[in-house]
Amino acid sequence: MKNQNSLKSNLRIGFITALDPEDKRSWSGIYYRMYQSLNEQFEEVNALGPIRLNLVETVRMNLSILLFKVYHFFRYGSKVKSIHLSARSKAYSRFFERKLEYLNIDVLFAPVASLEIAYLRTNIPICYFSDTTFGQLWSYYHDEEGISSLVKKLGNRIEQLAIDNSTSQVFSSEWAAQYAVDFYGANSVFVTQLGANMDHDLSFNPRSLKDQINLLFIGVDWNRKGGTIVYQTFKSLLDKGYKVSLNVCGCIPPNEHPNMKVIPFLDKNVEEDVKRMRQLYEEADIYFMPTRAETYGIVFCEAAAFGLPVVSTNTGGVSSIVEDGKTGFLLPHYAVYNDYVEIIERLISNEELYIELSLNARRKFESQLNWSSWGKETRMILEHTAKGLTR
Repeated sequence: MKNQNSLKSNLRIGFITALDPEDKRSWSGIYYRMYQSLNEQFEEVNALGPIRLNLVETVRMNLSILLFKVYHFFRYGSKVKSIHLSARSKAYSRFFERKLEYLNIDVLFAPVASLEIAYLRTNIPICYFSDTTFGQLWSYYHDEEGISSLVKKLGNRIEQLAIDNSTSQVFSSEWAAQYAVDFYGANSVFVTQLGANMDHDLSFNPRSLKDQINLLFIGVDWNRKGGTIVYQTFKSLLDKGYKVSLNVCGCIPPNEHPNMKVIPFLDKNVEEDVKRMRQLYEEADIYFMPTRAETYGIVFCEAAAFGLPVVSTNTGGVSSIVEDGKTGFLLPHYAVYNDYVEIIERLISNEELYIELSLNARRKFESQLNWSSWGKETRMILEHTAKGLTR
């Protein structure tokens, strides 16, 4: 084996994704970051996606899915709210089986790919990565919408098959990892933290509090990301006499205010938008997103890269990124806006505390929340997986 500290591994990696990992739009750019990071660690990384089924396969898969949806509607009186269906999973698996016939691969890396590997027949060791699992995702995000017992059963079966078919399972948080162990019996589990999705050199200038405090909120779903609490907190701070502004990026809030600036959308594939995003982080003093549900949250990694203290919620995988009292503050899910007002007041009235949290956040980015660190950790896991070892 080559010297891991200086040379690339000679293991041949197969990168399994339904989408194109070289497209920065795939899974918010995470596939792209993973693919690039693994290329820095291994001599050979083969992108096996995107999936392109031929006409016959496409018609057969879509017809099977259509018949199932019709049956489901008449049986349960509702639409199918899931893509975790056996017909799709089997079609994906057959596609990758054909691809693997012509490649020499030592280990497969399958990020968020339960559909792709559940029915995959291969002797190549598989490392399955995800930020959550089907059962956890639906109980956490979608229980209020309701899905049928049949869809739950099918989704959980695909997830179970994916975990059983993999040699190792990697998750982005202890929260997700523990659920996989408890619910699916995952037995070779690792945890690796994802990095900030930023292209540019993330130099850092130490922060200090300014006369006017700029709060930053980035999120597509105003309600699920806690936007209502953000606006109530922002208004209350103003009413108390604090000089506060609020930048909102990624959505259009239902409220307007002269101290609130709204940037509806920025595309990280567009250079000017990337610069604008970086400017938002640089101009902010606190990253404030009291999310109602979050499996991970790449934005928290990006906030850490800019040394931004975070104020958020202790839910899902957030605590794997934000350390309560060290890089920010995490309040319980039941906390209301007055609780957030109190914690922000504490932060902006104590510059020593603010600077300490800011420096800790940046240190965490440099040591953990970056793609270089992720690549090195994943390299060790893949080398372990290639030997066919369970933890």
